[in-house]
Amino acid sequence: MKKSRIEKLIPIANEALKGSRIMGPNNSIKKNYDGKVSGFGVTVALSGLRPALAMYYNESGDVKTRPILKALAEIIVDDGEYNKEINKLKSGLTLVEKTERSLVELAYKKDMDEKCLPILKKYVLEATTALKQVVRTYELVK
Repeated sequence: MKKSRIEKLIPIANEALKGSRIMGPNNSIKKNYDGKVSGFGVTVALSGLRPALAMYYNESGDVKTRPILKALAEIIVDDGEYNKEINKLKSGLTLVEKTERSLVELAYKKDMDEKCLPILKKYVLEATTALKQVVRTYELVK
């Protein structure tokens, strides 16, 4: 991941965060979300994109993780680079809706093959890195 790429995504991630359920009152974030956002990238690296998306979509535990996926979908759609790259392959596997469900469904589409899945994974990890950096700029509360 290039530093310049993440720097481009940070303002987009900030807007996605402000409109999410992750952000609490007074522009604060529950401390648990810091760990969940940070842990998502590790989960993708260890388990793969599809299992990580499934785990976060199913929301086991005290911290609701779907808002993280929604923020990632917003970052990817608003950035637009994933859709540009995937359109070059003429696969039709674009991400249009800014919802957690659309992100998970896209990853599990039967046409999502060995060419397209790594592209989606790359953009999800970039969005995750930007979101993680933005989360840490806000006050973390219990």
